[in-house]
Amino acid sequence: MSLYGAFAKENHFSELASPLPYLGDVLTPTERRNAAFQNLTGDSDITAAQVAVLSGVTAGTVEAGKVLVAGAASDDVLDFSSLTLAANKGAIKLGSYSVPMALGGPSDILTQIHAQSSGSDDSGYHYCLFSSMWGSDDEDDNLIGIHNTTHAAATGSSYPKTVQAIQGHAALDAGAKLATRGGDTTAGLYAAWFKVYSAADAVMDSGSYSAAIWLDNQHSGTMNGTEYSVFSSTGGTVPDAWAGFSTTSAGWAALFDFQNDAAPVGASGLANAGSAAKTLKIMVNGSPYYLIAYDPA
Repeated sequence: MSLYGAFAKENHFSELASPLPYLGDVLTPTERRNAAFQNLTGDSDITAAQVAVLSGVTAGTVEAGKVLVAGAASDDVLDFSSLTLAANKGAIKLGSYSVPMALGGPSDILTQIHAQSSGSDDSGYHYCLFSSMWGSDDEDDNLIGIHNTTHAAATGSSYPKTVQAIQGHAALDAGAKLATRGGDTTAGLYAAWFKVYSAADAVMDSGSYSAAIWLDNQHSGTMNGTEYSVFSSTGGTVPDAWAGFSTTSAGWAALFDFQNDAAPVGASGLANAGSAAKTLKIMVNGSPYYLIAYDPA
């Protein structure tokens, strides 16, 4: 079924309640409703089941180029739960990798969500966007919950100064307050929370890796600017520390794990290094300094 006809001309769902004679006969309400949607969508083979789904939006309007849904919803407005997808197809498609949708203006937003929570019950959570995914039994396909790649493709004289795949901002507005954690170790004001975990009987094979965050630099071009794996900035109040550590288990086996002697790890032999086996190079105001790492043996 195509809604092209609905989008191409202004119509109102109130057409469903209008008398609709057909070949001189008075149609039943169901026949009248089906015929109205056939006229609305331009689809002559629309089924009764499809009409039933569409007619559930009784407070909406279909206008040129858009669908407006209003009123108080008593259930999910769009429900694709019973949909079986074809291979490599999605329930909703906005462009494709080879033919992306065109964004024309300087501040175009492909998808907008603006929501405001209500109520004073602090026992639950309000989600603006929530998703979950499970792999199936005996499945060796790789699983990725969310992916975004943002490509900068400008090659002319004008090009962007900001290219960011993800932004996460958590804020306290004017006069707002943040309650004490009160023993809830998950509570706090964080721009992002990343966590990996496993059940007690789960197994990681030898040679597999796990980390809450994977940082990967893969530049191959001419890098005249400054490149970091992590860039930290601060303004306003002075943070208590650059990094905080807290554990309910046995802590961490090491602060850093360098898997080879590549930079910033250096060999011993620096002046005044004493019996240091290794050094770690740091930069302060553009000048190199070295942290001494002693050999416990």
